[in-house]
Amino acid sequence: MSSGSIIRALAVDDNPEHRKSFERLKSDSLICTAISPPTPDSLADKILQPIKNGDVDVVLLDFRLDENASPHRDPAPYRGGTPAAAIKEGSPSTPVVLVTSSAYFRDYIENNPHIGSLFDHSLSKSNISKPKDRIAAIATIIDLVRGFRKIQDTANGRSASSILPELLTNTLELQGEELELALDCLGGTSFKSTADVADWILKNILKYPGPLLDENEARVRLGLTGKSFSNSSVQRWLVPSKYSGVFSEIFPRWWEGRLLDQLYESAHAASVDAAGESQERIVAIRHACSDSALTADVCSFCNSGLIQRSCHICQKAVDATHHLAAQVDPRPAWALPAIVCFDCIQKGRDEVAGRRVRYGPGVKPLVEKLRNPRRR
Repeated sequence: MSSGSIIRALAVDDNPEHRKSFERLKSDSLICTAISPPTPDSLADKILQPIKNGDVDVVLLDFRLDENASPHRDPAPYRGGTPAAAIKEGSPSTPVVLVTSSAYFRDYIENNPHIGSLFDHSLSKSNISKPKDRIAAIATIIDLVRGFRKIQDTANGRSASSILPELLTNTLELQGEELELALDCLGGTSFKSTADVADWILKNILKYPGPLLDENEARVRLGLTGKSFSNSSVQRWLVPSKYSGVFSEIFPRWWEGRLLDQLYESAHAASVDAAGESQERIVAIRHACSDSALTADVCSFCNSGLIQRSCHICQKAVDATHHLAAQVDPRPAWALPAIVCFDCIQKGRDEVAGRRVRYGPGVKPLVEKLRNPRRR
C-alpha cells in the first residue's frame, strides 16, 4: 500500500462502459485505473505485482467477470472471487471491494462465509455510474483505504494480538470503559494480522447494533423522528457520542453509552424522565439544543411514545410490545437481536421474495393472526 496522499484504485470489469465509469472516480485524493479481466496466466502481472510494488491501494472487482466477451477475446474463465482470493493470500492488507449491479449476488456473497470473507466492502454499480452517487462512492473508497492504513500504522509491524488493547483503543478511538466492551464483543476471537482486525471492525462491531448504534437505533433511543435527528442542532449536540474511529465515513455510528449519558444528563436538567415516552425525551433534547422545532416519534403500530427499537425491515420506531425478535442474519451473540414490527408482519413485508426472516418458537399463532386478522 502506497504511503502517499493520493489513493490509487485498480478496477477490474469485463464491460467497457463500466470501466469508463470506474475511471470517473476521481478526486484530489483518489485516482482509478480500470482494466479488463486479465488472462489467468497474467493475473499476477496485471493485479498482484502492482499491489506489491505499492502502485495500488485498493482493488474494485466486478463479480461477473465471465459474462462479456469482445470480438478479440473470450470471456474471463473466472469470477471476481478468483482475483479476490489471490489478493487476500498475497497482500491481505489491501482492501478489496465488490462492485456488482445484482442485489442477488451482493446478498449471496455477503452471506456466504467462504466468498464474503474475500471482500471487505461492497458497492452497487449505480454508485459508480450515477454522478449524484459517485461522490459518496469516492468517499467510501477513501475511507476504506485510510482505515486500513491507520490499523497498519498503529500496529507498526507488531502482531495484532500482542498489542490488542492499544490497537482497539487507537483505531476505534475508545473512551473509558469502551475498551472492555470491545474486548467483550471479541470473545475468543484472535487476530493473526492487521487485516483480521479490519475485517472484524467492518463486519462485526460496525455492522451490527450493540455498543455502537446506527442512525435508526440512535434516533429511537432519543425518541426523535428522522428529520429531527438530522437537525443540525441535534447533530452538534451529539458530537461527543459520534463514532470517529476507522471506517466512520462508511458506517455513521453513535456510541450507545455516550448517547444515553447525554440524554440522561439533559433529562435531569429539564426535570423529565429519560426512560419515559418520546415526548419527555424530546423535552430533554430541546432543552439541551435550544431548539423547539424538534418532534417526537411514535410506535409504527400503536402510536405509543414508549419506543425502544427500530424495525429491521421498515426502520420505523416500535415499542416493546409490538414487535418480534427475528433471525435475519448471522449476527454475533453480543449484538442486539433484529426485530420486525407488527406492521411489517401484518402487511407481509417480511415475506418478500429473497428475504430470510425466521421467528422463534411459539409465535406462529400470533404471526398468522397478524397476517389474517379476520380468521378465527
